[in-house]
Amino acid sequence: MVKKGFLVIIAMVLGLSVDGWARRDVGLNRSAQVELDLRLKIAVFLFLQIGSPGRVVNMVRFNVTDIPENQPLVEGDFSPTIKIKSNVGKFASISLTVDSSNPLMGKSAKMPLKVISFEGIGDFSGIKGTLDGSPNQKIASFPGKSKKQGSFRFFYHNTYNYPPDIYRGSITFTLSFP
Repeated sequence: MVKKGFLVIIAMVLGLSVDGWARRDVGLNRSAQVELDLRLKIAVFLFLQIGSPGRVVNMVRFNVTDIPENQPLVEGDFSPTIKIKSNVGKFASISLTVDSSNPLMGKSAKMPLKVISFEGIGDFSGIKGTLDGSPNQKIASFPGKSKKQGSFRFFYHNTYNYPPDIYRGSITFTLSFP
């Protein structure tokens, strides 16, 4: 405490103040430039990219030929790349859900997504299942601080004799945390 008071007295004796120093260094009609070192800390973020970046809609199509039921699986023709990045906390978790409530459409028939299974590739390997046709099916959970990249392959089980056609539709992925 004594040292702080002593420094203030010395500055007053010399006739200096912070305002005086600024005027002497800059002058009355000049400008000053000050460099600031700002660090922005983003506490929480989620990033999810499905397929190609930009305004491209990636399609997975199933070309069902005239084969009897219960024959080999029909694989979709595309496996979209999926990227996930998150920083929602060390002890939190994030969930990847899918909306598969809308059926695939062919020219003459609808195919419910309940007959489509999926299998993860890359960082998603080990994740397997069948779409259940619900709007909010949880397919995976990850730690709150994650960085994953991979894709999913989709298969038609061929459990029903759908007419030969190319069936198209969509599913929506959502990344969230509680």
